[in-house]
Amino acid sequence: MTAMPEVQSLYWLDTTVLPAVDPEPSRLAVVLHLPAAVTGTITVAVRAGAGEFSRLVPVQGSLWPAAVVATAGRLDDATFAAVQARFAR
Repeated sequence: MTAMPEVQSLYWLDTTVLPAVDPEPSRLAVVLHLPAAVTGTITVAVRAGAGEFSRLVPVQGSLWPAAVVATAGRLDDATFAAVQARFAR
């Protein structure tokens, strides 16, 4: 597994590295933002059981390699733009 993910890419993440308690062993997440340093915070949107990306969560860059259960492709541009708009600050 690479040290850093790619923005717009999908990953199955081990939920033990996510900040909230999650009943599932893994969650599908899309990467929204990368930090300048490998040890910074990676921002992901996590998909809920209903199929929508419902939570914005931080993952420490140092935990990323162990957090990734599997890669899952890449969101198309329109879907990624909609996810970004949902979580725009």
